[in-house]
Amino acid sequence: MGDWAEAYRTAAVAALAPLEDAERAVHMAAYMRDHFVFLGVTAAPRRAAVGAATRPLGPPPSEEELLSAAELLWGVDERELQYVATDLLARHRRLLTSGSLPLLR
Repeated sequence: MGDWAEAYRTAAVAALAPLEDAERAVHMAAYMRDHFVFLGVTAAPRRAAVGAATRPLGPPPSEEELLSAAELLWGVDERELQYVATDLLARHRRLLTSGSLPLLR
């Protein structure tokens, strides 16, 4: 895993930590039939916090770093960080090639 990917994951995790809402997390997990662990952070605050925290890192330098960051984020238990991974991939989809498909599936 690359330095940019690690830095991105670290910044995203740190950005969401102060926004945790245990009561909301219970409701979010129930809505998803308890298939996932949640922090209790909704989309708009999640995107704003992660955007502000990761902006200094700049865009991913390569497809490899983008995929590494997404894989690291997907490996975290909390569902919101998996959402961060999908947001990241969507925002930088121009870096993705057909070689990314096996990992994305």
